[in-house]
Amino acid sequence: MDDPVPAFADFVRSHEARVRELVATRRTQTNAVGRTSVLYPAFARVAERVDGPVALVEVGASAGLNLLFDRYSYQYRLPDGGARTVGVDDASVTVSADLRAGDPPLPADPPAVATRVGIDLNPLDATDDEDLNWLRALVWPEHVDRHEQLAAAATVARTDPPEIVAGDALDVLTAVVDELPTDVAVCVYDTQVLYQLTEAQRDRYRDLLADLATDRDLHWVSGSHAVESSDGPGIALRHADVSDDGVLEPTTTIARYESHGRWLEWVAPE
Repeated sequence: MDDPVPAFADFVRSHEARVRELVATRRTQTNAVGRTSVLYPAFARVAERVDGPVALVEVGASAGLNLLFDRYSYQYRLPDGGARTVGVDDASVTVSADLRAGDPPLPADPPAVATRVGIDLNPLDATDDEDLNWLRALVWPEHVDRHEQLAAAATVARTDPPEIVAGDALDVLTAVVDELPTDVAVCVYDTQVLYQLTEAQRDRYRDLLADLATDRDLHWVSGSHAVESSDGPGIALRHADVSDDGVLEPTTTIARYESHGRWLEWVAPE
């Protein structure tokens, strides 16, 4: 293969003004729809504990495509060579993943969602062509399946886009949660977000969640910790819920997954 660097350098020089504008105004905000393969059983686990619908709050939502997880179909390839399909039967979005270990909760129908809202410093709008083109630009060109998922999920979002609040989660999370129905359990979740925060910001984020948990049933699902899996590097998905006396429990690792959701290992304790 020819060295691509000279061609890339020529392209950047030829479009220097536009490239400068992009890097000055855009952020890396990949909306990896494939991560819903691990969020589906995670939300099912939360739903089992609250015995009812859940209010979802995504921190670092980008265009909010993962907030729409309950409108997709899922196919899990099993270790024995079989497969299990769950979710929406006739969905235009199908998320496939290798289930390499464990027995995650995979209900035939998606867990019920009472309401959903995202938070992002710079929300993207899936109904806006420029924003959608930026999302496409953030997907590696050889990841054809991810491009197809993104296009299909964006079409779903265009019919009923999720609400995304613009702002720093450390500043707006409390107000967002306070606006949710008080009789519904809340699940705040984030994927590949915490590494972008300083240690002090991560501590403040956890403190905010702990404070919110004193007043209502709150769960936290977070996938931001790099780990080694049985077949190379992955991300640990952790879950924390509220104790009977209103204290946010320490997080428990419930799964390991490939960063784009291509495989998962379910390791949650019984």
